[in-house]
Amino acid sequence: MRAACHSDYPMNAHATALTTQHGPTQRVRPARSARAERRGPDVQPASIHRSLGADAQHRVQWPPVPSLLYFFACAHPQPVTEALPQTPDSGWQVIGQSIQGRDIQRRSVGSGPRAVLWIGGIHGDETEGMIATARLPEAFLADPARAGRVTLHLIEDLNPDGRAAETRENAAAVDLNRNYPAAFQSAPAHGAAPLDQPETALLAAQLDVLHPELVIVAHSWRQGYFINYDGPASELAERFSAASGYPVVPSANINPTPGSLGSWVGTKRGIPILTVEYERGADPAGCWQDTQAAILAVIDSSRP
Repeated sequence: MRAACHSDYPMNAHATALTTQHGPTQRVRPARSARAERRGPDVQPASIHRSLGADAQHRVQWPPVPSLLYFFACAHPQPVTEALPQTPDSGWQVIGQSIQGRDIQRRSVGSGPRAVLWIGGIHGDETEGMIATARLPEAFLADPARAGRVTLHLIEDLNPDGRAAETRENAAAVDLNRNYPAAFQSAPAHGAAPLDQPETALLAAQLDVLHPELVIVAHSWRQGYFINYDGPASELAERFSAASGYPVVPSANINPTPGSLGSWVGTKRGIPILTVEYERGADPAGCWQDTQAAILAVIDSSRP
């Protein structure tokens, strides 16, 4: 990267006059020597003569110091070591559709070798994590070093039909968190077979493509807030708890959830998975404020 020249540099009036006279992209080229070319012409303008006296030409070197620095920078460009490469950000991209044809979107930020997957929602009536999902990419990218260690993938909402209808289930009245191949129990509210819903099949395909080392899912709970985990994620859950004040509740302490994402990803596939249970009805902005530091902490240390 070259040093700033011409329109990039805050020139003084004399340098501006020279640049205008010789064109916006040309340097003054007196016909003497390479050193003189870098210094600029030896002739002093009349304005300097008047301000400094008749003998100004013997006491003043042209150009003045700011302009001299300007010419030196153009003749000797230096690398700008403070600038970092732009961090990759895919923006929100459509990766599939729901039963009713609503888009399901994913955004990937960062360029690190370790992959983390954030899922902004599975149940349509649990919207407390929506602000966290919207603000997490920028908060993550605020630390370029972290973005160089981790690639964060975000699925905005796995159940947009349920979100639109404000229902827990998808448009087929199936609880998507009971449709995974782990202790699956066929039932009208669970589906006829594991992954027989387009939304859960899509998520399964994303797991196979992204190979996350950590999965984090946003949910909400009517009786309060806590951090839940499945698989080899107990230390991560404790780290999340320490940074947020959310108590740790392992899945063994919760009623059985056959066919749940946590059971399939964490227990059956051995991928650490954290379920952030926000308090139902809480302000989504407040939920994000309370858990931002904790979310970033576990993202940046997905292998304890």
